[in-house]
Parts: sequence; structure tokens; C-alpha cells
Amino acid sequence: MFEGFFPDEAVLEWESLFTGKPTDRITVGELRRVIPMANDGFEVFEVGPPLRTLLAGAGALRLGEIADRWAAFGVTGGRRGLERGGYGHS
Repeated sequence: MFEGFFPDEAVLEWESLFTGKPTDRITVGELRRVIPMANDGFEVFEVGPPLRTLLAGAGALRLGEIADRWAAFGVTGGRRGLERGGYGHS
């Protein structure tokens, strides 16, 4: 289990990395739960149309770049940067 990892926040973070918008400016709406929350506190949900479209349209290099950036700021505790727009797209 990853300490401090929240999949619903990751959806915002990935969309932020793709679009350059700060996470506090992204509206995800209600996530569609596929499997409700269990005793461990996690659930399975469907990623919304905006991020699905971005993921489907990205090539392997772009996906790798976004994944590397997401992993890097997660490890260094950089999530606050996304809220302020500090991780714009390239």
C-alpha cells in the first residue's frame, strides 16, 4: 500500500499534468463507482470523459512523460505545485 496515495486525487493530478490547469480549477464531477468502498478505504471508480480522452489520445512517449512527472512530484511531495499551477504542460 502506498502511504498518502489517493486515486481520486491522482485523477486531478493527471488531468492537471496533461492540461496545465491547476488541480483546484479542474472539475471532475462525481466519480462513477464501479465497486463501492471496502473496509480498506479504497474503491474502484471510472475515470471521467475528459481524462479518458486525454489518455486515449496520448502516444506512448507523452504517457511516459506524464507518468514520470507525476511520480517525481509525488515522491518529492510536490502536490501543492499542481494546485498553484506550478506544473504546466510541456
